Amino acid sequence: MRTLARTLVLALLVASATLGACDNKKTTGSIPLSNVTEAYSRVYCQKAIECQSDTFVAIFDGSVDTCVDYLSSAGWFENGIQVLIDGVNAGRAQFDGKEAAECVEVLQRTSCDAFDGPSAEQACQATFTGLVVNGSDCYADEECTGGGCDTSAACPGQCQDAVALDG
Repeated sequence: MRTLARTLVLALLVASATLGACDNKKTTGSIPLSNVTEAYSRVYCQKAIECQSDTFVAIFDGSVDTCVDYLSSAGWFENGIQVLIDGVNAGRAQFDGKEAAECVEVLQRTSCDAFDGPSAEQACQATFTGLVVNGSDCYADEECTGGGCDTSAACPGQCQDAVALDG
């Protein structure tokens, strides 16, 4: 199951989107794990205000800061990015701050039509790398070395191989 927050991470969500796949990557720095939620919240709010309807802009008065404050106070990322941060802190995943910065840069350049799609998700896949082997406990797909985390029967779930579409 993918949440919008996870999409931002892979999107950081989640390892390179069409723009990020070029040999001329221009990552300007690194985002520390302690700032990743803020960075992703900010880019999400910037794109949401830029790309969404007037209703979304009106809710936050067109202010990225108001949007970020709201997402933070509402716990919007707790079931997405925070699960991944917890995984890093527990040794179930690794975090790459340079990849996080590249992810944010790619998301900032992504068109409105592509922002919530697979190319945005691919831009962020290398931000978190799984360390959990199949058959071991996990809380998110990104914690697994291959495949994903099956939480359909229990939480924590178990890392398992990816199942082919219609498999």
